[in-house]
Amino acid sequence: MYVATTSRAFGRHGRFAVTIALGPALSAAMVHRRGLVYASRFVPPLPRSRSRALLYVLLAGRLRVDGVVHAAPSAVLLDEDAFEGQGARTAVDWVNVGEPLQAVELRFPRARLRVAPGPSWRPPAELPAAAATAFDGEHGVWALEQALVDAGVLAARPSVPEPRTHRRLWSAVEPLARAFNLLGSLDELAAGAGVSSRHASRDLGEFIRSVTVPFEGWRESTRRLRLKMAVMGLSAADLPISELARGLGYGSVDAMSRAFRDAGQPSPTEVRARLRELGDALAAR
Repeated sequence: MYVATTSRAFGRHGRFAVTIALGPALSAAMVHRRGLVYASRFVPPLPRSRSRALLYVLLAGRLRVDGVVHAAPSAVLLDEDAFEGQGARTAVDWVNVGEPLQAVELRFPRARLRVAPGPSWRPPAELPAAAATAFDGEHGVWALEQALVDAGVLAARPSVPEPRTHRRLWSAVEPLARAFNLLGSLDELAAGAGVSSRHASRDLGEFIRSVTVPFEGWRESTRRLRLKMAVMGLSAADLPISELARGLGYGSVDAMSRAFRDAGQPSPTEVRARLRELGDALAAR
């Protein structure tokens, strides 16, 4: 399993921290947030459909999915396409907030599911306790996966040999992920791995095909992650939009506004106002 941890402050009170763990037939993200709101309606849909499901286990905070409020501990099981952005026909309207918010996101091939995803799914009673172990690191993630297998939610994981090139590639990716470097290029990745850009691109494609990752390609993943972080950062009321734009590598408010417009989203100023309304409404429930 390939593991990286990163954190970022947004203004005086907002903080986001995540540990990602990538493995065959499973990936996990263990999330801590304070002072921030996330709303999927301001994120564009995935560029292409994926045959994956997503299990979101809320351990602290509040979550509203299509108008239904879930208080922790709770869990939602969806097709990943529905979770990622509001433009897709099947997407759900997803808003969450918490002081703190603590959650585990699991992604896995849809073929592993032994239950039907959707609003009618009910999580096994032991799931929150099992999900909490994921914060203990790699062994906790595997323990959570086994608990889902034992509960009949997932099929057992197939045995997949690890190519040697994966460790070499991850040695270059992990520092970029840990530093939250959203501007790292494929050339920079290649230099870190000690191979040519063409070789790195080939290795990355093989990595994506054999390991469950929350992205498709290097350029697309960094572009999309910057946009998601910008949306979340706008909910930090004390953080100037110009400072947020520079911190995420947009260079200027105009550049960030253009990225929002290209993604079919309202202006950053309008997104900030609407996030505040959504966060206040959900926190009051």
